[in-house]
Amino acid sequence: MSKNFYEILGVSRNANDDEIKKAYRKLALKCHPDKNKAPEAEESFKEIGQAYAVLSDKEKHDVYDKNLKSGSPVATGEPTGTYTYAHSFNAAPNSKRKHENPPIKHNLYVSLEEIDKGCVKTMKVTRMSMSTGQARKEEKILNVTIKAGSKSGTEVIYKEEGNEAREKMPADIIFAIVDKPHPLFERNGADIIYHVTINLTQALCGTTVHVPTLQGDQVTINTHSEVITPNNIKRINGRGLPFPDEPSRRGDLLVLFDIKFPDTLQQLIKEQLCEIHIPLIDSE
Repeated sequence: MSKNFYEILGVSRNANDDEIKKAYRKLALKCHPDKNKAPEAEESFKEIGQAYAVLSDKEKHDVYDKNLKSGSPVATGEPTGTYTYAHSFNAAPNSKRKHENPPIKHNLYVSLEEIDKGCVKTMKVTRMSMSTGQARKEEKILNVTIKAGSKSGTEVIYKEEGNEAREKMPADIIFAIVDKPHPLFERNGADIIYHVTINLTQALCGTTVHVPTLQGDQVTINTHSEVITPNNIKRINGRGLPFPDEPSRRGDLLVLFDIKFPDTLQQLIKEQLCEIHIPLIDSE
């Protein structure tokens, strides 16, 4: 009887797509014949590939589940050939395949304004080419699309666009998105943080603050009806960055108040403050 694909990948029947993909990647790396020289590694690698090919395809997945429920000894939709490692890792599934050149990695610095709207960055890279039969350096232009809301650390991969060499697969080029430091804002996921410094009088008596946004306009906050305490936060909904997988939704703009206390006070002012503070305490 065919082996249970869920058991092969070590996931439950209720596993979602991300869990199935993570399990496959982990096992494929562990059992790949180039890294694992055990006699059973190649066969295990094939089984892992077959299981993933079915469970990652919605139609085949549904057919497979129906066959399991009906007790069919062979699940339909199972691929007859070996699932290629190239599906996720750009490599063939057997040990006789060409070896890959190591990937070329670049940091791609992007401003928060560019992440807010999404953009295309034109990047010039240098690689080794075998186009003439001899290794030589050449420059290549790649247009890298940055999705709105992209997280720092997100990788944009260009398959086989890197260094070439005889008897080897061309290398991948990987651009890792890095947030540029911003003069006004900090980033926390999809939220944007803006710091406002006010003095003690403004904190106690109120003030008006004009808060800039990534979109170029300003939002006005009036605090005259309240007392601002240290580390007080005002949240402006929907004025942060878009969510990369749901660009119609946005994070928030968080306004953090930093209160600047005086280093010294004149004795007269101290006495006046003490007189004011007594009824405030009594009223609590």
